[in-house]
Amino acid sequence: MKTIFKILIIFTGLLVTTTSLTADQRPRAGYVRVLVNNETSYELSQLYYATIGSDTWSDDLLGSDTIPPYESLSIDIPQGNLTLIAAYEIGGTVYYVEKDYRFRVGQRYTWPIIEENEPVFAEASAESYGYMDEDPYGYYEDYDAYGYYDGPYGY
Repeated sequence: MKTIFKILIIFTGLLVTTTSLTADQRPRAGYVRVLVNNETSYELSQLYYATIGSDTWSDDLLGSDTIPPYESLSIDIPQGNLTLIAAYEIGGTVYYVEKDYRFRVGQRYTWPIIEENEPVFAEASAESYGYMDEDPYGYYEDYDAYGYYDGPYGY
């Protein structure tokens, strides 16, 4: 009876250890794990890295996935001095947000992409409200640059 009890305790201990190891997977050798926080109202469509100062980028780390607005994703990046590049496609235009890091194995990293702190989102927002710039039906042709009527009757 004592032998069965000991085997049961050992089996339970192995099961708990195995479960805890798979729940906290470590990045492969030479890589670090980075938590990318998309704290914007836009979907992050592509994610790359490049050696700092290089024009050569990695393949898209997200593949066919995206990071929805206000969500996060953990990715594995090789150690080294790298630039992370996040691409947002907004209204048919791609906007890039970049951040330089010195990635070292054994460290934890978080990249919070905050909409208010990145000028590209202000630019994207300004372009999305440019309804006076495009007037395919000529509705605003009698208005001046400030939105005041300047039609044939001079009101």
